Amino acid sequence: MKRINFLRRIAPAFILLAVIISFCACGKEIKSGRFELTGSPLTSEKKTAYAQARKFGAAQKITTSSMLELYFNESTGDVAVRNANTGKWWYSLPEKYVASGSFTPSVVSAQVICGGQIYELNSCVDANDYVKVTSEKIANGIRAKYTLKYKIDDQQTIKYVIPVEYTLVDGNFCAKIDCGGIENAGTVSDAVITKIRLLDFFGSSTAASANEYLLVPDNCGGIIRTAKATENFKDISLKIFGDAEVNNAIFGVFGVKIENDAFVCIIRQGDAVATVNAGTAKSESKYNKVGAQFDITESKTFQRKDKTYISVAGETYNGELELCYRFLSGDNANYSGMSVACREQLIRDGVLLSNVTDADGDLPMVLSVLATANTQPSKLSVLTTFEQLQDMLTHLKSKGFSNIYVRYKGAFSGSDSQSSITDIEFLKSLGTDENFNELKDYMSAQNLTLFADFKCFTDPKGGKLASKFAQNVSNEVEIMTEENGFSVKSERSVTGLYSIAANVISLIRFAKDNGLDAVSVSDASFLYSDYSKGATRDDVKKELAEEISSVSGTSRLMVQKGNFYTLKNAEVISDMPLNTSISNSACYESVPFAQLVLHGTLDYSCEPINLEMDYRKAILRAVEYGALPSFEWCYEDIQTEEPESGKNAKETESTTAKVAETAAEKEGIDKKYSYTQWANVAYSYYEKANKALGDIRDRRMTSHYKVSDGVYCTEYDDTRIYVNYTSKNVVIRGVTVPANDFMRIN
Repeated sequence: MKRINFLRRIAPAFILLAVIISFCACGKEIKSGRFELTGSPLTSEKKTAYAQARKFGAAQKITTSSMLELYFNESTGDVAVRNANTGKWWYSLPEKYVASGSFTPSVVSAQVICGGQIYELNSCVDANDYVKVTSEKIANGIRAKYTLKYKIDDQQTIKYVIPVEYTLVDGNFCAKIDCGGIENAGTVSDAVITKIRLLDFFGSSTAASANEYLLVPDNCGGIIRTAKATENFKDISLKIFGDAEVNNAIFGVFGVKIENDAFVCIIRQGDAVATVNAGTAKSESKYNKVGAQFDITESKTFQRKDKTYISVAGETYNGELELCYRFLSGDNANYSGMSVACREQLIRDGVLLSNVTDADGDLPMVLSVLATANTQPSKLSVLTTFEQLQDMLTHLKSKGFSNIYVRYKGAFSGSDSQSSITDIEFLKSLGTDENFNELKDYMSAQNLTLFADFKCFTDPKGGKLASKFAQNVSNEVEIMTEENGFSVKSERSVTGLYSIAANVISLIRFAKDNGLDAVSVSDASFLYSDYSKGATRDDVKKELAEEISSVSGTSRLMVQKGNFYTLKNAEVISDMPLNTSISNSACYESVPFAQLVLHGTLDYSCEPINLEMDYRKAILRAVEYGALPSFEWCYEDIQTEEPESGKNAKETESTTAKVAETAAEKEGIDKKYSYTQWANVAYSYYEKANKALGDIRDRRMTSHYKVSDGVYCTEYDDTRIYVNYTSKNVVIRGVTVPANDFMRIN
């Protein structure tokens, strides 16, 4: 829905009414409450004969599309896809059953809460009790209805009928559930489905060869090398788009590689309520598997003294859940090939634009500049005034930095704890209007860009208008906790659904009134629900996506971290993660999957290099992942402090507390935010990175792979970037790549 132009023309009093009307049909209302959990989840007796894949015959073929064949077993509900080109079968259930697995493999499963008891239902447990799968042919596939049930006693039965559509379209295999069509057919009226798993075991196995892995959406992307997994490897669970506590999944994608075949799965619908789970044959799940779980009714467990309780939301997601599988083989059956298929699908679905980055000129450097900051809990320090920023940029220009994206942070009332976007103003301590206009004129003349950094979707905790803020599943105002580079924490209340559009209008007006033609939005990097307005995470995601995109109608747009719903019409991503949240090991490693998808579509920077413990490694990683260089500096010197006596080192570790000697300190750089100390190091890197990456910003990243231990290659069509993390020179194709360095070869 396109409301932004309309809202600009009407009085603020009508904005609230327009948004209320547009969201009157949010999640379906259900019975909510807070319950004491009465025991472990209950499930019916396992029927192992229905928990593993069966062979399919020609009579069970439903349809074909682009060398793919879809099969369905009408008696059990199993589904399979065969690649006719390679002969590879992809089954919805594992080919071998493992009795010690954490739960029974199934095609569809659901978690249900009734009172204080949790029940686990799935399509393979009660298969012999009665005919539980019915089906009908539809265009390009089949629609199956799965009956999941649990008999509590002679009078009470939990039973749900879940419709699933399986189709082959344009060479894609799609599985879809219309949550609005789920039928409660049991005798217990107050039962509620909280979670649904669909094709959770698709492509699963119990053994693996050396080149096989699972792809998971952990920050930039991670792969689990299943053959190397040990019992110490823990199952992984990643909530798509995160929440106020953690966000390590910026996109809803996962994949599997088995020998010379692979698939990538894009969560096309329902990603906002999805969690990607992965395990290995050696871990708790007992299968090499990765799949999606959908929390269609949000719930949260918590402790009160010696009792465990669960809060259940009063609304459920009633839209569609859709998984889109794309299959690859041969040389394309790897995470690079998966990224190409993923990008094509995201562009087709309108999540990403098909345009390419403007590669004219030199490589931009993203420079976050601290205008002010709370350097201590009760101390606000002015670190870079308007005049000082101009002086800093003049100095950097003289060094040779020709293209700088300045992200000006903490420049508004409240500093780190910025005031509400509806009543902000520039801090007077930064200078006069004349000083600011001189800064803008200078930057314009030098072809530099000022991105003023805003917090648009959060307010300082304790705001008077409680109705403005989102309420979580526990009926409490959603709070986001932030910690700045000086270990000072602040809490912020999250904007409610009905205030998102109004806040964006305030941002657009402020930018226009102050002559700002580029803005950075730094607090859209997590997702939430607002149950005070009956809004699920999906409702909020759609509103945020539309309103963030509307900012680009009047300003150049930078977003932080890069949740994929924020990217349409964005020009730059700042602080994009180049590592996984889980430490790398023999069986787990980070890969630039998100970067493979995005490169050439928009610019993205790494996290500030000067804040890393090993800045040299951070530089190499940025080059390997095709990221813009990034630093965070200020003009005034900041004195570092030793940890207080007796204070836990973990509590005092920060970018300013000297708790460890970093690589920078070994070279005499003892002030992490000092632009004068860092300028020479930064330019030495920038000059070389500009030559390697500057003219390929508009190209697709076509491949990434490991050459040898500590040596990686990133390809852009006919251009290769080799990165050597080792302490020895490496010769590749007759060319020497120096130790701890990188080289471009055309």
